Amino acid sequence: MSGPESDAPAFGVETWRGSVRPAYIDEMGHMNVRHYLAIASEAMVGLAGALGMPRAFASASAATLRPREHHVRFLHEARVRAGLYMRCAVLEMGESDARILQVLFHAATHQPAAAITAWVDHVTPGDMRPFPFSKATRRLAEGLMTEAPDYALPRGLAAPSPFGPAGAVEGDALGLLRTGSGALMPAEADVFGLMAPEHLLERISHSMAHQLDRSRLAVEAMLPDLEGRLGGAMVELRQTYRRWPRVGARLELRSGLVGATAKMTHLLHWLLDPATGQAWAEADMLTVNFDLQARKAIELPEQALALVRRDQLPRR
Repeated sequence: MSGPESDAPAFGVETWRGSVRPAYIDEMGHMNVRHYLAIASEAMVGLAGALGMPRAFASASAATLRPREHHVRFLHEARVRAGLYMRCAVLEMGESDARILQVLFHAATHQPAAAITAWVDHVTPGDMRPFPFSKATRRLAEGLMTEAPDYALPRGLAAPSPFGPAGAVEGDALGLLRTGSGALMPAEADVFGLMAPEHLLERISHSMAHQLDRSRLAVEAMLPDLEGRLGGAMVELRQTYRRWPRVGARLELRSGLVGATAKMTHLLHWLLDPATGQAWAEADMLTVNFDLQARKAIELPEQALALVRRDQLPRR
């Protein structure tokens, strides 16, 4: 049953509308987290148009909007065939940067599926050189200004990660696991030949087994009723972009467990350049323990938590 239009949010501008396709579904039975950022990337094109920058994401553009950081709150899961739409607004605008709000809503209920806050820089696509927004863009932004709702504000990831700066030497010192490696392929790049933000999250998703299977299998052996049912649903994410790999660049993913409670796990991921040891990007994420059969969050007993915490990073 559709919710009344009067319940629909009124802030900003709608720049994306679609639905959850079967190909978007992961082993958790709902839309994989990377597709939230893929939708946000597409919706940013519409927002740029509303700000008087209609060709900001064309290959020959002289200026574009490049994310510096994404913060995401995952609020209500999206299952296959769910109708969704995204609205975008401006939270604040500096000389050459802006903080953007992007909220993905369920079309039937107008419930927020996810709230994304993006710090973006107004840059030249070639060398990522920041330069000021035009007066026309500033005038248009005034009509799209809003305040972030409570559900979009950082919760468990309000403070910066105590681990860092990210780098290969630092990762070795921390004992981070090498959970992924490879190179940036053309299908993972945007029109400028740079890694699309959603593909960082995709690589993290593909690497999770290397990080979590040891503890998951041990917990399932201790609690056989959970065998084949224990999963993790992401509830909050912060991705920080340091440098942008181009097609053909080598990639290495390092991961670690920051902490775990009965309900939740805090994970850390660094995407590194193995040629230099420098960081491409960093990601902090919070996941809740999830029963895939009952489709609800669950708490792990203390003896199971002890197994999970064996791999915890040293506290800082």
